[in-house]
Amino acid sequence: MSMLTMKTIMQTFSEMIEEMPFDKITVLALVKRCEINHNTFYYHFQDLYELLDKWIQYEIDKLVKTLEDPTDLKAEMKAIFQACKEYPKIINHILSSLSKEQLEYHFFIKTEDSISKYIKKQLEDAGKYLSDEQIQSTAEFCRFALAGYFLKFNYMQPKPDVDEYVNHFEWIFDDLVHWTLESRE
Repeated sequence: MSMLTMKTIMQTFSEMIEEMPFDKITVLALVKRCEINHNTFYYHFQDLYELLDKWIQYEIDKLVKTLEDPTDLKAEMKAIFQACKEYPKIINHILSSLSKEQLEYHFFIKTEDSISKYIKKQLEDAGKYLSDEQIQSTAEFCRFALAGYFLKFNYMQPKPDVDEYVNHFEWIFDDLVHWTLESRE
């Protein structure tokens, strides 16, 4: 029963976030639409922010599971940008609310490992070495750049071609990584 209730809440939330900005969704409206009581909602979630957090995590995990290689940064970026292009209402309803930080947070978390692995692979291919601290600093800078690129993509109208947009970022990203490697010699 508990998993079924959780799925119902998540599905109803998905419908509501497509219809209205996150700031307009209330627990009362959500539980009414789910046909559950407040206590049931609060058994699963502390508040709507926790629901949003778990919902974003679930959606990103679901997206990453569709990838052949979940550690492929470019494929991950394309999948995320394509989802943003396919569901602009949802993205705009989150970005236009006070909770856009949660979307950005998940974007940072999901790309952190991929970017670090990408940099390590570039180092290995070039026969170079950077300390873990240098790799972390470079990856952190790249995550912030990617987050800015992500926000820009979601505010652009009309949306650019995903492949071209990601390829352009990859070109900039590769140049940055190679410059970092060369400057450390």
